[in-house]
Amino acid sequence: MNLALLPFALALVVQAVEPAPPDGTLLEVQPCASSPAGVTCERLTYSSDGLRVVALLERPAKGCGTARSVVIHVRGSYVVPELSPESRALTAGFVRSGFAVLSPLLRGSGGSEGRDEMGGADLADVMALPALLRGLAAGRGLDPERPFLYGESRGGMMVFQALRDGFPARAAATVGAFTDFDALLEETPWLVPVSHEIWPDFDARRAEIGLRRSARRWADKLTTPLLLMHGSADRSVPVSHALALASRLASGPPTWALRIFPGGNHHLSTHAEERDRTAVAFFAEH
Repeated sequence: MNLALLPFALALVVQAVEPAPPDGTLLEVQPCASSPAGVTCERLTYSSDGLRVVALLERPAKGCGTARSVVIHVRGSYVVPELSPESRALTAGFVRSGFAVLSPLLRGSGGSEGRDEMGGADLADVMALPALLRGLAAGRGLDPERPFLYGESRGGMMVFQALRDGFPARAAATVGAFTDFDALLEETPWLVPVSHEIWPDFDARRAEIGLRRSARRWADKLTTPLLLMHGSADRSVPVSHALALASRLASGPPTWALRIFPGGNHHLSTHAEERDRTAVAFFAEH
């Protein structure tokens, strides 16, 4: 063996066996490229399943002397380069109400490693956030205990899964979330070919994929205070999804609420102020 190459070989061996950092370990912090007036925004990289995943942390620029409650915002859509302007407007509204907001971009998006499975292994990116918060809290004036969850569209579906799997949330709210995957495919047939792109083995795993993403079928697992918000004119996810889940929650969470917004669209941007007031008031009760 060429002894000159020995240090390089040893370095490769050490790299190969070095364990991945625990989920929720903070790996990198950078300032956001932009943020609304009065908002401090940091771009965080944290560990999840051995992957580097990006999240945005937004909080009021001025301290308040007490630890701020945190809203974990789980975005909608599939793979995205960054949070949409609509999502940034939403999170800025929570910050103006006094919350800090932590928004995971999810694996495969915003420079994060890995592949988005739309509510599959990417759920780990959400489940790692309590550990991340505990590491962030002291120097940023955050309350890491029992944050709130807020999910839009597919993010709402992931909020349901997180609650099912024991996420320590004080309360949760969703907007335009689907609750029955099979019904959604029947209502929006164009999603069938998209499903094959997201899950190449979709035909073989359709039952498993559908069950995991259908909160209506395991509503008894949702025991955290829960607010369902939906627009009556939602063309992406029919309002029947919120109604179907609500019908199963009678013996579920200690507190739950259903708010239908007449004429509201998928993200309730048609009723943004009312949507945000409703969520903030629900969180304030818990």
